[in-house]
Amino acid sequence: MKEKLFVFLTVLLAAYVLYGMFVPPAIDRTPRRPLSTESGPFGYQGLWRWLAAEKIGTQSFRDRYYALADPQHPLAGPGHVMIVSIPYLVTPERDELDALLQWTRRGNTVLIAATLNDTLPWSFSSNAVDALDPFEYLTAMSIEVKPRADADAAVREHWPQDYVSVPAAAGHWLMQDVHEIATRSEFLTDAWNLTVNPRMPVYVLATTPTTNADALLLASVGAGALVICTYGSLLENSMLGQRDNRSLVVNLLRHHLAAGGRVIFDDGHQGLHTIYDAQAFLRDPRLWGSLALFLAFWVLYAVFAESRLGPPVDVRPRARQADFVRMLAAFLARKVSGRDAGLRLLENFLAQVVPRAGAAEATHAEAWRRVAVAQRIDPALTASLQRDHERLLAGDTVKLDDLQRRLRAARRALS
Repeated sequence: MKEKLFVFLTVLLAAYVLYGMFVPPAIDRTPRRPLSTESGPFGYQGLWRWLAAEKIGTQSFRDRYYALADPQHPLAGPGHVMIVSIPYLVTPERDELDALLQWTRRGNTVLIAATLNDTLPWSFSSNAVDALDPFEYLTAMSIEVKPRADADAAVREHWPQDYVSVPAAAGHWLMQDVHEIATRSEFLTDAWNLTVNPRMPVYVLATTPTTNADALLLASVGAGALVICTYGSLLENSMLGQRDNRSLVVNLLRHHLAAGGRVIFDDGHQGLHTIYDAQAFLRDPRLWGSLALFLAFWVLYAVFAESRLGPPVDVRPRARQADFVRMLAAFLARKVSGRDAGLRLLENFLAQVVPRAGAAEATHAEAWRRVAVAQRIDPALTASLQRDHERLLAGDTVKLDDLQRRLRAARRALS
């Protein structure tokens, strides 16, 4: 037992040394995404829980936008509000964006939170072209970087940087009781010039006085609307309760969310989708935890088991008494004729019943007469046995199975 314990401790020490040498410490470098399941500062879990507490329907959308074109889809109808964060982690194609615009034209609202005037950790998930192209396609606006007056002063600014946006025009229903909108940029960000397409006019709802940037815009798309926010941090967990951000959400839902409608979080294009991802499977810590547990059980078994392979099992069949009798009977059946076997069976019976009976025919007849006068045996059974005996003496054959069955019945009657 001491030797096994020593081997076990040695294996654990070797595994610990190898782990420390070749496995680096796990560092989570994945930026926290704007997901409805994310409770960190950049997620939407706070908004999700607040809406649930207010009995407002919510939905985590984890499919492509094509699914909204299906009339049977539960979200295909009008009266819903979808929150879309840009840049995407899974960038949609133009056809997919067309499906989202068609869904908006049927009477739905899309709130686009784009990190144009703020920079968040998850903003670096895609390059600038991938980030700006979907925004320009959805809003029909063109954007270009606004040059800074003093780049050195911008670098010396304190980060993270808070921004406060104010209503551009009083009296709009979406800005009711909204005096200031709070946003935050975690890193240095660029300023952008937005050029509106005349085919899709927009209404500027709020601006940022310190940067002279358009913060919140509204565009009509068919029977629906696009609410465009140039700050991606507007609804994140750390900013939802700041200033009048919550009042803005209340106004949006009051005027755009129909009875029975849902607030939809576009989680699918931020990585929380139903499509199988092999890399995500391999990155899952539960996989490696399961393998480590399996390896630990194997080590325990290899060290402490009495026999790794178990006791040897003799697969050869054991000869039994019935097998011996069966083999002997088969041997005799091949060597002794059926007539001789029948005669021997009957002679043994007569010798048992009438011990002094001889082998002559007259003596056989006398023996059967003695058997026939016995009161306990059926006369028909005696006559049948006697006929079999006579046939065998004459050189004929009988069925040995039937003969054996009759002899067994006669012995039972005489016993």
